Amino acid sequence: MSNTPSTYTDFELYMQLSAAHSRESAFKELYRRYEQRVWAYCWVSLHNEDKSKDIIQEAFFRFYKAGEKGVAVDNVPAYLMRIVRNLVIDEHRKSDRQFVDIDDIDIPAPADGYEQREMNAIIETALQLLPAEYKDALIMQTYSDMSYNEIAEVQNVPLTTVRNRIVRAKARMREILSVYINNGE
Repeated sequence: MSNTPSTYTDFELYMQLSAAHSRESAFKELYRRYEQRVWAYCWVSLHNEDKSKDIIQEAFFRFYKAGEKGVAVDNVPAYLMRIVRNLVIDEHRKSDRQFVDIDDIDIPAPADGYEQREMNAIIETALQLLPAEYKDALIMQTYSDMSYNEIAEVQNVPLTTVRNRIVRAKARMREILSVYINNGE
């Protein structure tokens, strides 16, 4: 019985990208494994479907080319997410986003029976108010389901830094959301 792409480890599949005979099936399997994680990170970071799709396409293209050239990689998912993260950062720089101060946002007062999408919008607003490094770590952990070790590798920082960023991000989110809750009373 021969191995199918789904039985290989990420590293084995990545190594197959440099072999012409197995490149396509290896890439398809890696894409299948990580498309959702990459999509979640892009969507939460950008909130733009077209830009997210463009970044996903470019990230997987760069990932494929690196594998094809035999670029050495220790942690395949972290390497892919580092590519994605850098493309998202570049997109933010290009769009020259301005972050608003918490005091400048206009959050509607909660009404009886407010809908889940309103709460999601409030959470998204709070997320956008976080410092970039906190927001990035929290998105990777919450929406892309990455471990602290993977986040540390993607962000190229120590594990304790990742832990601190996530703790601080959650504390800041609680602070921002409490402003909303207190304004609604």
